[in-house]
Amino acid sequence: MYCEQIKTLTELLKNIATIQKSVEWISYYLLKNIATIQKSVEWINYYLLKNIATIQKSVEWISYYLLKNIATIQKSVEWICYYLLKNIATIQKSEMKMKFLGRTCLIVLSLLPAVSTQIGWTVVGTDQPVIAEPGDDVILPCHISPRLSAVDMEVRWFREKFDRPVHLYMNQNNLLETQDSDYQGRTALSPEALQTGDISLKLRNLQPSDSGIYTCYADDRSWYEDGQTEVIVAAMERKLEPMGK
Repeated sequence: MYCEQIKTLTELLKNIATIQKSVEWISYYLLKNIATIQKSVEWINYYLLKNIATIQKSVEWISYYLLKNIATIQKSVEWICYYLLKNIATIQKSEMKMKFLGRTCLIVLSLLPAVSTQIGWTVVGTDQPVIAEPGDDVILPCHISPRLSAVDMEVRWFREKFDRPVHLYMNQNNLLETQDSDYQGRTALSPEALQTGDISLKLRNLQPSDSGIYTCYADDRSWYEDGQTEVIVAAMERKLEPMGK
């Protein structure tokens, strides 16, 4: 009995020594690499802080896309509910389940129109392209309907990239530092026109690369909408008059 206790105690002491070595090794590793670990944490914090604007814009864009496509989402929900209700007898012959499903669909469908009809205004671009020659100054038509003041709204004109604006107006200021470098010094919004919901963009000194689709986007912090305008830059053919006439 006594020998067994001695043996057990010896094993415990042996294990304690092993555990102690492990703790010492872990401590040594952490202390040796603390600078690297600290640098990694600092780099992660730096990256997040540096890209917080991009992350925020991504979240805004996702929200914008979902709200913009609310009609499509609503149609999808309606179709799913219609299909399930039509086939509920085949799926499961239960009157209680049918009533529950019906109530669920009605609740969802009643909420979606509430969201989609709260906007009260839309953004209207133009179906007719703006056609001009290189070097011309043009107006890209766009307005809010019904006519509301856009002075306190965010007004953003962009092409392919939302975060690379052709022109950005926000907090009653033109934020030119965020503007696409290809358009610097060539765009303007009319302060007077903004008061009546006219968010048309003046684009000066047209370049061939300016051809394309432009999106005008307005955001009043409770809703946002957009419209589109196409620009075509092309040299016009001129017929030369015969000499002597």
